[in-house]
Amino acid sequence: MSALLARDGVMTSDAVFHYAREPLVTRIHCPVCDAPGERAFPLSDRYGFPIRVARCPLCRLVYLADVMTRAGYDRLYAGDPSPYRRLVWSQPHYDQAAARARLRIDQQRYGTDLRDWLVLTGRVFGQVLDAGGSTGRISTIVAPAAHRVVVDPARDEIALCQDGAETLTGHLEDGLPDRFTHAFDLILLCETLDHLIDPVAALRTLDDALAPGGLIYLDYVPQAPLKIDHPLYFNEASCLSLLSRLGWHVAARRNPQSWAHRGFLCVRV
Repeated sequence: MSALLARDGVMTSDAVFHYAREPLVTRIHCPVCDAPGERAFPLSDRYGFPIRVARCPLCRLVYLADVMTRAGYDRLYAGDPSPYRRLVWSQPHYDQAAARARLRIDQQRYGTDLRDWLVLTGRVFGQVLDAGGSTGRISTIVAPAAHRVVVDPARDEIALCQDGAETLTGHLEDGLPDRFTHAFDLILLCETLDHLIDPVAALRTLDDALAPGGLIYLDYVPQAPLKIDHPLYFNEASCLSLLSRLGWHVAARRNPQSWAHRGFLCVRV
């Protein structure tokens, strides 16, 4: 499975991404609090790839001990369909049409619930950064009248952005153009924390982009499975450790009963 990719349950030999050939970077310390990690255990992820999983004894973050380089992740997300998309399609009993329909419904519900919750802040947002925003659907629902910028490493996802959003393809860890410094009064990091390669560097990018008095909303999913495209598994303790390291204060918590997500609305201290 590490040398070939599957599409619609049929093995194909035209794949351009080979996980077994990708250089890996071994993490000795926790990527959130920098504490030495506990001994890593070998497992297989949902795609059948061999991985090693470590746990931080301080903040309790669970993470991949060996991660691909950013160039490797670029190869994973490149093309249309991307190798990542082919991997998802290869899962047993995966129905593309049903999955797309379910995703649209889930995004609409998620975005509507988040919009209604953010209304309680009394703010009207004019400049919104949708970090790791995929197709930008969530920010479209949350702030349809705002100028929106969507950043994501997956070109095939970014290509689907509509409703006038400005788009950037790239990793948050690499920073944003200077014109976005202190530019946004709302930053969304929805369903993205567990995808990050270097969470501290990524959130420092967001900190630089936040306007004075602006708000940052981010969430995590408890018990999310680790796999090569989800190298981090957050819980409340590791999230709070990360926010503290950035100097962000939690202004409000969001624990919707209808979603597994746990969210934090933050301000810069």
